[in-house]
Amino acid sequence: MPMSHLNESSMTTGQLEALQIYHKSNTITSQNLSPSKNDPQKSFFMNDPPRSDNNQPERTRSFSLVNRSAISYPISIINKKHEDIDLVDIDGYQKKIVKLSDDYNTISLTQVLDQGIWSLESIFQTIEDETTVHFSAIGIVQDSYDIPSDAAHCLQPHTAHMAAFTGLSYSGGVNHKEQDIYGNASFKENQSLRLEFDSDKGTLVLFIDEVQQPVYVSGIKEKVRFIICMHYVGSSCLIRSLKKLPESTYANIDSRKAVDW
Repeated sequence: MPMSHLNESSMTTGQLEALQIYHKSNTITSQNLSPSKNDPQKSFFMNDPPRSDNNQPERTRSFSLVNRSAISYPISIINKKHEDIDLVDIDGYQKKIVKLSDDYNTISLTQVLDQGIWSLESIFQTIEDETTVHFSAIGIVQDSYDIPSDAAHCLQPHTAHMAAFTGLSYSGGVNHKEQDIYGNASFKENQSLRLEFDSDKGTLVLFIDEVQQPVYVSGIKEKVRFIICMHYVGSSCLIRSLKKLPESTYANIDSRKAVDW
């Protein structure tokens, strides 16, 4: 007969002690099976250990560090005609290219532009005659093209490998493959000129005093280098910075006109 159905009045002393142990055991089991109000995570099963943070798998979070600032690169220049060109170090970073004679010279930077967004900031200056700067230009050249020492950006065969934004004497045209596309302002001495090359979009854009110019170069799907073009003695170009940007800064203005690379 189950112990819970026994009549206590007819039970022996030993049976009464056994019945007390039976009830005590059920009370302990019932307490263990009931979730605690103070511990909502307590297990409903006696054999399950209480859940705690120590029994939970650790959650880890990974962070990707993204550089959102421009990175400056050293300015290094290829000079093939030392009697025509003097390279002056300004402050350990900025470089000045000075013309020593009247002759065409297209000077390339050594940095190859193949990934990311690149920016070159420069200023054309002059010693006496400001018109000497008007024959200057700034642009890009195919990395695979070896520029001769006396190359003119606007003449064959060099123009087929270059694209250049020109000064006042060229009416601000964008020269490529002996063609000039007009629509940009004509830059002159002491104006801030900034080129922005986006290798992903294949574009080259000019800013004059931080004003975006509408005529730009598109379809550039190869490695290139920045170039500086000058002609007359006394003119110079101060290269202020060469940077890699975290993102492009130009906008899709309504008057944009593309020159196909």
